[in-house]
Amino acid sequence: MRLRSVHSLVRVLLIALTCSISTTIAPAPYPTCQHLSDTEYMAKSRAMVDSLPSISLSDAIKGLLAVEKYPSDYVLLESLATAHGMLARKLAAAGAPQEQDALRQTASYYSAAERARLGCGIASGEERAALLRKWGDALAWLRRGGEASEVFGKGVDEGIWETDLCRPLVKHRRTEAGRQYFYDHEHPVIKTAITFLEERVGAIADELSDEGWVPERAGLQTSRSWRYLLLRKDGEKAGACADGRMATACAIVEELYEIVRPPKEGQAKLSAMEEGTVVRPHAGPTDERVRIHCGIAGVGGDSYIRVGDEQRGWEEGRCFAFDESCEHEVRVGSGGSGGGGGERVVLIVDIESPFLIGEGEGEEL
Repeated sequence: MRLRSVHSLVRVLLIALTCSISTTIAPAPYPTCQHLSDTEYMAKSRAMVDSLPSISLSDAIKGLLAVEKYPSDYVLLESLATAHGMLARKLAAAGAPQEQDALRQTASYYSAAERARLGCGIASGEERAALLRKWGDALAWLRRGGEASEVFGKGVDEGIWETDLCRPLVKHRRTEAGRQYFYDHEHPVIKTAITFLEERVGAIADELSDEGWVPERAGLQTSRSWRYLLLRKDGEKAGACADGRMATACAIVEELYEIVRPPKEGQAKLSAMEEGTVVRPHAGPTDERVRIHCGIAGVGGDSYIRVGDEQRGWEEGRCFAFDESCEHEVRVGSGGSGGGGGERVVLIVDIESPFLIGEGEGEEL
């Protein structure tokens, strides 16, 4: 976590504590369009430590509700928005109905922070790409698509992204051919990877079992209907491959990475979703990789993935590649090859994008 992010979270706690123990330490005057400096809040933190035994956690949380006392502190408002967004994801992963309330608070605080920032004459700040993604995602997941498009459009207007549908946090220089949603075998590296996988993935279905699968807890879906089995992560064996399970799948992935380059950060895994699962629109963190999906079991029917403004379905034993940094969503319907009520199982493999220009690390936005 960046130092600035740590400071923001500390600031939230300090102001909460300051508000809740006013009988012990009176809050200092709060200048317009300013937030506590590092020196000020570090001094306050030392004072708060001495007072903590007399403060309950509930009192500290109640202090967060006093944010209206500091309407021009955009840093505080952004921190509160981020905290509510994290809470919304956890609630979504647990299937809790309060998730929508948390999303509404997230969107409201981000909107207030933007008004405060502009009112103070500050056009943008650190980690702007991450802020716009979280704000826009909250709106999209509330089904307020027009407002979400406006927020993502700010990133285009400010020169962060080339399009509001592709929103990486880390951006690399790429050739024009790399600016597509789906890649249809036109590049030799992608053609080689897909041909190799399609010749072999049919054998993976025979070794599927329930051992070692983990529920997906990223909060992108609204129920516990998505699980995965990790094979590799960031260039190293992980999950089933590290434990000596799924020998066929692991051998296929290992051999693939001998003929195409794995990304610095990426995964190979099996993903299983129950009928009715909806993965809400989101964008991956980097354009340094290309993601490949291969249908293993339960595919077909009316299930699909949308990337950008294009849509594809899965076929057993067939693969396709797409730009994961672009907005994508998944809907698993009925009528797959596994019969009614079965899981849709897909092999997901990340490879290094063959469209990168140079060997740079990429620009963190």
